[in-house]
Amino acid sequence: MKIILMERTRCMLSNAGLPKEFWAKAVSATYHFVNWSPSTTIECKTLEEVWTKSLADYQILRVFGYPTYAYMNEG
Repeated sequence: MKIILMERTRCMLSNAGLPKEFWAKAVSATYHFVNWSPSTTIECKTLEEVWTKSLADYQILRVFGYPTYAYMNEG
């Protein structure tokens, strides 16, 4: 599992063009993506599907490293 997390984290940082300062956030996101991925050992279901007996909700997923903007009210 450790190798999977490290390899996927490196890919996420590389693809997003982010420096190593974001390593902790990238590992955390990778951990969640691995847990939300279907597994062949549980009949190609996700852990959430097995635990809750309902389909996983992927609406909360976002692109890692997606540009964001802060609004500052100066008045």
